[in-house]
Amino acid sequence: MDIQGVVSLQCQRCLQELEHVLDIHAVLLLAQNEQELQSFDEDESVDCILAQPDMDVLSLIEDEIILGLPVSPRHEQSECTSGGREDGKAAREASPFAALAALKKTH
Repeated sequence: MDIQGVVSLQCQRCLQELEHVLDIHAVLLLAQNEQELQSFDEDESVDCILAQPDMDVLSLIEDEIILGLPVSPRHEQSECTSGGREDGKAAREASPFAALAALKKTH
């Protein structure tokens, strides 16, 4: 299975659109019966499923795409539009806890 394309995700830093390039190459063997499936299951380097006449091939492709997505998609630090500087000072100043920290310092 070769899957190539681009999907739009949401950056977890700035919540803006992030284009993610898919380039997935997967091998999935179809077993004709349970015995053949068990023999292939012994080899951990091979993915094998039992072939069925009503098999949902689009669902298999969708599963491979989902497995190929990042858990927490983010722009590179230099490309992110989060508004924060690289040292994180602007992010700390914008934090709701910054006001609490200022109160703590004065008392």
